[in-house]
Amino acid sequence: MTATLVRPATRADDPAIRALLRQRPMDGLVQVALAREPDASYAAEFEGLRHLTLVSRDAETDALLGTGTRSVRPVWLGGQRVLLGYLTRLRVAGSLAGLRRLRAAFELMRDSHQPDELEFDITTIVADNLPARRLLERGLPGLPHYRPVGELETLVLPTSRARHPGAARAGRVEDRDAILAFLEHSLRGHAMAPVWRELPIGVPGSNLSFSDFHLVEDRGRMIAAGAVWDQRAFKQTLVTGYAPWLHALRPLVNAGLTLARRPTLPPCGSELQLGYLAAFAVEDADPVAARSLVDALRANAHARGLDHLVLTLSCDHPLRPRLLRQFRARPYRSVLYVVSWPGTDVPDDVLYGALPAPEAALL
Repeated sequence: MTATLVRPATRADDPAIRALLRQRPMDGLVQVALAREPDASYAAEFEGLRHLTLVSRDAETDALLGTGTRSVRPVWLGGQRVLLGYLTRLRVAGSLAGLRRLRAAFELMRDSHQPDELEFDITTIVADNLPARRLLERGLPGLPHYRPVGELETLVLPTSRARHPGAARAGRVEDRDAILAFLEHSLRGHAMAPVWRELPIGVPGSNLSFSDFHLVEDRGRMIAAGAVWDQRAFKQTLVTGYAPWLHALRPLVNAGLTLARRPTLPPCGSELQLGYLAAFAVEDADPVAARSLVDALRANAHARGLDHLVLTLSCDHPLRPRLLRQFRARPYRSVLYVVSWPGTDVPDDVLYGALPAPEAALL
């Protein structure tokens, strides 16, 4: 068996990590690589208060065998602000069986937990990535326990020039306190929603400011808010392939999608010009306010050269079916997991009866 060396990543590891992220897409009907150009560590600066990226290398050849990141961010859980780890960018060179090489990396991630953090972490896996799900749910010795706790649906919304004039207004820097207060009030009751007051709105280089928000108001009271977060400067989404049957039928499928006025399947090698519909919050799941907000954000994204906006909601979110239908979105599902180690205290109802609302822009 190959002897491995696992350690925290350094600047010298960056080219190899970026190459592995490009070369190892997420499996599924559509194979997507999440690239991190021009610096793999840059996006992590905006994804949490703490982060640790590990690399596994061949002890003899120094070849990169795998990598993974744990980022820690403030979220709401049970109505309280907590620090929760998220495992992301888990990639191995070669076959999925190579995940076993990352046992030492998982141990280091476990040991990186600090006293003010929850004992468990979370992660998401695309629902049709069955090989990864089966392997990680198997409970192999030396690997943490992956427990599914919910399903999420990501809506890929086409942008558009069309909008309802005056229904939503652009945010301003002076709206800062009102936006943060509204987000806290609206998201506090959702499980794992971010505490936006502690995240990088307005931080240089994040490409997210209060002017990227649009707001819907009713008699001067905010009832919906959301932002276009364009992360293309440090995070890219590449279509690298399709399942064999879908690749063969793509021209026919695209003809049908075009007739239905839905987004078509792009050719392999394409970089998707997509942004994130971030910090989505709508009081009382008001469908009229939600439509006004999404219309305005789609128009704003279109003007910025974005073809799609990505919004992730719980499959049980009351607005999900309506938004899917109204905006002819392309959906894909993922499974939300709690990741824990032997002896970890994980509540039976880890979501506290609330809808999960992890932020797609931070995943």
